[in-house]
Amino acid sequence: MRIIFFILFLLPFLSYGQLKNKIDSDNHKQGEWTQTYTNGSIKYEGQFKDGKPYGIFYYYYPTGQLKAKRNFFNDGKASTAHIFYKNGYIKASGIYVDEMKDSTWNYYSKDSTLLLKEQYSNGLFHGFVKTYYPNGLLYQIQIWVNGIKDGKFVQFFDNGNVKVELVYKKGKRNGPVEAFYIDGSKSYVGFYNKDLRKGVWKYFSKTGEMDTIIKYK
Repeated sequence: MRIIFFILFLLPFLSYGQLKNKIDSDNHKQGEWTQTYTNGSIKYEGQFKDGKPYGIFYYYYPTGQLKAKRNFFNDGKASTAHIFYKNGYIKASGIYVDEMKDSTWNYYSKDSTLLLKEQYSNGLFHGFVKTYYPNGLLYQIQIWVNGIKDGKFVQFFDNGNVKVELVYKKGKRNGPVEAFYIDGSKSYVGFYNKDLRKGVWKYFSKTGEMDTIIKYK
């Protein structure tokens, strides 16, 4: 009698377990799926339809804290992603398309201060990459095209004033460059040609006087 009762007691739990991690006759994942670490804690949990993820997936650290949350859409080809530190604060957020970073990604410190903004296309830098000081002011911005530096580069002091400004073309510094002291007065001006200094470079003292001229071939 006890054996029968024990089996009847387990049947609901066994049935529930069998509903998870199902693979159909076409070898497609279907329904609710859960994977675990070797220590038995949950690695991720979410749902599949015809082998494609859909809806919200949760990912965990081996110690149990939430590691990431992804919301799949567009037939499983794309997802929004939020990644977390173990303390629960946001670490990064952005979009995946075909499991590659796409559009704008934001990265944060452990106290949720914005540190970095990156733009992607097909997993490559495409657009701006912005880095920030801990006080929230912009440290530098670089323009990229298909994974190559191609466009304006500007670096700033932590008071917001421009430190240096130049242009990249196909991955190399190319064109005029200007640099400044923290008070905004000019430090030097020059010109790059395919990453090499070229022509006349002028250097200025903090009082605004031109004290050095160098001509590069």
